[in-house]
Amino acid sequence: MFLSNSWTGWLEFEAEWCISSPGSDAKRTRSSETTCPGAEKQKGGRRSELDHREQQNSNQKDAHILTNAAGPSAHDLASLSFIYANAQSLRHKMSELLTTVEAMDPPGIGVSETWGDTDILDAEFSIPGYTMFRSDRIKGHRGGGVLLYIKSELNATEMKMTSKFSDQVWCKISITNGDELLIGVVYRSPNNRENDNSLCNLIGEVGGRPLLLMGDFNYPDIDWSIPCGMSTVSQQFVDSTEDAFLT
Repeated sequence: MFLSNSWTGWLEFEAEWCISSPGSDAKRTRSSETTCPGAEKQKGGRRSELDHREQQNSNQKDAHILTNAAGPSAHDLASLSFIYANAQSLRHKMSELLTTVEAMDPPGIGVSETWGDTDILDAEFSIPGYTMFRSDRIKGHRGGGVLLYIKSELNATEMKMTSKFSDQVWCKISITNGDELLIGVVYRSPNNRENDNSLCNLIGEVGGRPLLLMGDFNYPDIDWSIPCGMSTVSQQFVDSTEDAFLT
């Protein structure tokens, strides 16, 4: 899972950063001397007692990558490099995106805060050679909207989750040995607290399978090196990622 808090241009990362093979996890537990303010009235996620993969560092400020245990074919994705950005109006950054795609030729692209709505046609967001999966912001709401581009040759299929979380879009692609990789983009608005429980439910729904999740979750108070949330709502999110075997 890739998290970012602001527009910093297009961020590139290897698929192997986002998927770990069984047995590759290193032991990491939350210190008994560490107190998370957000966890004072909550039970910690069961993941705190299980193996963790060491946190991968990103050279982008406020960025973090989460992984989950994948199937035996995870190593086959090591050559794939995806790009992601929080666009804050993709309509005004399409020329930059097209230039980036031409230079990097990525297999997949994730975009949050597209600010797309029914007034914007698919043709305005389309990229030749890519299949587009789009979820627009709620009409009348400022911000939001997510979009996912996958190379057409990968034959991606759209997926729908049962969670009612608002800004999410998903697809799956086939990888070797009959496995499937679930790919998604999620945006959590810091101004819609009613969505928080739905986000935790969504994390639980997609956990435990080969997964690549890109998005902006707006939890700047989480210290992922522990991991620990400074507020109740952020600690709830940390616990949900641990319970879903994400790290």
